[in-house]
Amino acid sequence: MNAQITTRELREYKSLQRRHNLESLLCIASLVQQKRLEVGLTPAQLAKRAGLSHRLIGLVEHPKKRTDYKITDLYQIATTLECPLADLLLNQPAADPRMDELQAKVIAERRRRQAPRGTQPTTSIMPWETYHR
Repeated sequence: MNAQITTRELREYKSLQRRHNLESLLCIASLVQQKRLEVGLTPAQLAKRAGLSHRLIGLVEHPKKRTDYKITDLYQIATTLECPLADLLLNQPAADPRMDELQAKVIAERRRRQAPRGTQPTTSIMPWETYHR
């Protein structure tokens, strides 16, 4: 495998990563909103019962480009909605298959740059891959 990553590939990787992150946020938002409606709460009522701000519930249910909340906030919401946190986190969209290949190149490139001069970084990104063939 060629460990060198081109600028184009790096841009593509970052774009795929941003898109996947946004898709994941939208999936979480949809599930939170669905669970909230099933329980029969308004966003304000959910915020009050969870001990969170109304603004934060809005950020969770209507994400923009990034998160401004923590996993502990999602835990509070899940507990209030009486659903396991795993239900909100495990139903995520699949990542683009090209993302894994590009991620391996990014990691290899970082290792190459961090290796002391005159030495070769390890070639295997995942040492366990030999055991799982």
